[in-house]
Amino acid sequence: MLDAFRGISLIAATITMGLVTGAFALYAHTIMPGLKATDDRTFVGAFQSIDRAIMNPWFMAGGFVGALVFTGVAAALHLGSGVQSVLPWVMVAFVLYLGGVRHYHRRQRAAQ
Repeated sequence: MLDAFRGISLIAATITMGLVTGAFALYAHTIMPGLKATDDRTFVGAFQSIDRAIMNPWFMAGGFVGALVFTGVAAALHLGSGVQSVLPWVMVAFVLYLGGVRHYHRRQRAAQ
């Protein structure tokens, strides 16, 4: 039964990390270059509209928070198990993502 939870947690972590990575890549490679070509007023209005659309509870809980939670759960379930070959990779993903989230929150607080 524990093996099933390990597998499910890895799948959930992979899917949610993929969602977050896709959102970051979409912003970096399509939205921001497209908005760069606009004037300041259009940029701010469009960016605020995009943020309102993406900041919904389902995406925030399932994507941004879910990636951290599911990766942490996957790491915890692999501690002390005989299947530790994935543990270093899951721990690296968890630490890097946690660092990114902390960095983002610090920048948000500093901007206020």
